[in-house]
Amino acid sequence: MSFTEIGSEQTRPPVAYAEAASFVKFLIDTVGRARFLEAYQTLRNSSEKAGLERNIEKLEQICGKPLPALQRQWETAFARS
Repeated sequence: MSFTEIGSEQTRPPVAYAEAASFVKFLIDTVGRARFLEAYQTLRNSSEKAGLERNIEKLEQICGKPLPALQRQWETAFARS
């Protein structure tokens, strides 16, 4: 859930943006536009552990599923496309 965790320093922007776009599409398709917009308006950019933990907790509340379950669903959907 943070930019610093995605890819090598050389590939972070290209990989991070494409990966984020894929996850956004997955969320909209899975939980709907309204819940995605709620998450988008609620989550805050943070590189601090406490901020990341709050974001995960809020995303899980909004989506109604734990983040690892959402990630597995996304990876499965991505592999099918």
